[in-house]
Amino acid sequence: MMPAGADPARPFDRPLVPWKANAALAGTGIIILLMLTLVGYTQWEMRQEAWLRAEQTSQNVLRSVAAHIDTQAQVIGFALDVTANGIAAMDARNSPSDAAHDLVSDIARKAGLVGVVLVLDADGSVRVDSEQHPARVANLGTQDYFTVHQSNPASKDYLSQPVFFEHDKGEPSFVLSRRLTSQDGTFRGVIVLGIPLRFVADILRSVELGPDGNIMLISAKGIIYAESKGARWGGTGADVSSTVLFQTLTSKPDGMFVDDSQRPASLVSFSRVGGTQMILAATMSVESILIDWWRRTAIIGVLSLVVCAALGVFAVLLHRELLRRVAAEFRLGQLSITDGLTGLANRRHFDERLRLEWRRAARTGAPLALLFIDADHFKALNDVFGHAKGDEVLKSVAGCIAISIRRPGDLAARFGGEEFAVILPDTGSEAALGLAQTIRARIEDLRFAGVTRPVTVSIGIKAMRPAPDIAVSTLLEAADKALYQAKAAGRNRVILSD
Repeated sequence: MMPAGADPARPFDRPLVPWKANAALAGTGIIILLMLTLVGYTQWEMRQEAWLRAEQTSQNVLRSVAAHIDTQAQVIGFALDVTANGIAAMDARNSPSDAAHDLVSDIARKAGLVGVVLVLDADGSVRVDSEQHPARVANLGTQDYFTVHQSNPASKDYLSQPVFFEHDKGEPSFVLSRRLTSQDGTFRGVIVLGIPLRFVADILRSVELGPDGNIMLISAKGIIYAESKGARWGGTGADVSSTVLFQTLTSKPDGMFVDDSQRPASLVSFSRVGGTQMILAATMSVESILIDWWRRTAIIGVLSLVVCAALGVFAVLLHRELLRRVAAEFRLGQLSITDGLTGLANRRHFDERLRLEWRRAARTGAPLALLFIDADHFKALNDVFGHAKGDEVLKSVAGCIAISIRRPGDLAARFGGEEFAVILPDTGSEAALGLAQTIRARIEDLRFAGVTRPVTVSIGIKAMRPAPDIAVSTLLEAADKALYQAKAAGRNRVILSD
């Protein structure tokens, strides 16, 4: 039987590293990584483009509204000029009051944003009223748009905060006023043009800024004068002076920033209105800006992951198949150099390795030893116990030889029939002799069922230093001769060739 630890099928050469399989797997991984990187970069670029479009849209809307307001301001300024010149001319001619009423009524009707035109006397009383004739009975002498001109002869046109006129039924209006001065510089009163806030709100609502876009007109004190959509900040009259939004709006004349003090976060563009301290601000939620981008990113991301997963699965399957192929090729290679019965190297592989080691030793000058091992009385054992028992004996002998050689460079082979050979590179006579005695002793210790006689072997050894002018056959012949001498001397012994 085979001794414990025997491994006659030990491979003589390790398989080549399946670098092609690993390279294919690594290459696919790199391709997947590059694809994901490219998709990620592309999506980031798309996000930047979406954000840039939102910024441009916000700024364009802001400029459009500002331009509209500026155009209307010019119209109102022209209306103020016409009113001032007309009233001055009528006063100079002492025209009747109904003529002045017709003038201001016509101006109020044609001036677009103007809701009411009033002419106030030097004491603040309403002298001419575009809404009715005779003029309403009212004194506005305490209003800032009157006192600023009364107290300052050099005052220019003045735009007030929103105020309430009696006839407006609670609707606030801006007031644009101008001082009336006689030729000698005497204060004669004030011209008042009322601009209802709803007119301004109509301008803001006329501009499209997306489903949740909002445009606000905010005073210098943080009061919302008008808002295209009043759900977020409270609408007209709401006080936002304490918010982060307003604090940022007043930090510089114009600009753009992301307001994340409230959810959802908003992109805010803002600027001053003309030469006033009023602020025009356009807001768009970040969520609405990026919603289409998120949708496209989700679709492209899922498709990319599916493609990459498919590539990964394909690469793993290919890698596995290549490994199987490498393993199969290795097994076929091993079979081509392995003796089918004993698992040791076959004669063909022995011849190749002996020539290789002979040339190597000839180059380096190292010794090379060869053992020839022959089972004693094997033919008689085969005849008595049959070929099955003979095969069992040969396998056990091969196992003893296999476990006796330890170095990776050593090679045990079945030379033919019951004869074995061992190549021992870089091994001198004494080491080869010691190994041969170990092999012989192990084989002698073998026991087989039904076989009463111990199985023994005869071993011939030759160790020499090869040289370029010496043929490898010299080593073979010397080892074979030593084996013959061992058998002739009584078998179960080791003979070292001189």
